[in-house]
Amino acid sequence: MEFNEKTVIITGASGGIGKATAKFFADEGANLTLVDLDENKLKEMVIELQLSEESYIIQEADVSKESEVKNMLMKP
Repeated sequence: MEFNEKTVIITGASGGIGKATAKFFADEGANLTLVDLDENKLKEMVIELQLSEESYIIQEADVSKESEVKNMLMKP
């Protein structure tokens, strides 16, 4: 549990590498901020990975746009 009580931001989280990365960090005890263009795919992924509700937040954003990244980082 090297990442217990730490937060990890994963962009492209609903895709293959992003999903595998989310699973790895979740298994290591990290809190996850899951970012992708499609919120519905993120919701499907957290169900598939069986993540507990208190261990993640979902952020819909296009990280190629600076304004969206700023907005994502400023949300509580």
